[in-house]
Amino acid sequence: PMLDLPAAFQTPGIAAVMGTRELMERFVALIDRLHKEDFPEKDELFPALEKAASRWDHVTQALREIYLRLPLPPQVIPDDALFRYLPDGLAVLQADRVHGTAFHRDMPMMSRGRYQCYEWRSDPGALVMLGQYRKRWVIVSVGGAGIDENHPIWSTIADHLRPHGIGIGPELADLLELF
Repeated sequence: PMLDLPAAFQTPGIAAVMGTRELMERFVALIDRLHKEDFPEKDELFPALEKAASRWDHVTQALREIYLRLPLPPQVIPDDALFRYLPDGLAVLQADRVHGTAFHRDMPMMSRGRYQCYEWRSDPGALVMLGQYRKRWVIVSVGGAGIDENHPIWSTIADHLRPHGIGIGPELADLLELF
């Protein structure tokens, strides 16, 4: 897969950091997507990524800046008065600052469509992470000031999302499928 990368990334150092073929193939797919995708500051950020290829820590920072600007896949829940989709990493990062969370760390998973991040706009405000679980969406995390897994906001949000087929976790059919 290294031969599919731009020349700047075809180095033994990059191969050593990748470690596995699967990770290398994901990196190749990401670079391919970056060539095709349009995102803010692409003309500056993609060359900066290639320039950073000699130092992996610089590549990590350059990729972080790119992930924050990549548009995320279409939302699975429509926006309403209480629930708003965060369409890119910059919106997630801004909401993280407001709510005291770190959901932006999951940008690679959001970028691949495995997770989606929404803002709960009621009292208390929160960020809600949905994850794809066996071909359906479930609430993975709810975060904000003073919110833990036992906070009543979980059930309030679950009730709000139930008409959209969103659950809190695995249901009976999911658990039986394992057997």
